Amino acid sequence: MDQKHFPYTQAVIIDAMGGDFAPDICVKAAKQAIECGLGPVILVGDTEQVRISILNLGFTGFFEQASQNQSYLHVHADEQITMDDSPIKVLKSKKNSSIHVAYQILQKEKALAFLSAGNSGAIFSVGLSIL
Repeated sequence: MDQKHFPYTQAVIIDAMGGDFAPDICVKAAKQAIECGLGPVILVGDTEQVRISILNLGFTGFFEQASQNQSYLHVHADEQITMDDSPIKVLKSKKNSSIHVAYQILQKEKALAFLSAGNSGAIFSVGLSIL
């Protein structure tokens, strides 16, 4: 992550790929957080899936504006963790998952908090290993 392209330090990270209704519900949550002034928001997940979700929900203009105002940033993560993945498997073999990437951002003190509705065992084990 290049410091020049990553101006956030007071951000909240949302795992765009976590939960049964991801990424749509996560995109909606990010929009609501920005509207309430809880941003900046960093949405971490598969770029194409997040882009399609934003488009399908009709939020393209909102997120373009939020990005220009530095209240929104998307960070790509190309691996996904399922609810059936064991925490040990995730820890060892899915190092480019949204959970790993989010914790790496948090560890570098580029955000204040990380929220995920994903695999709680993976969230816990990755968090312990990175933080």
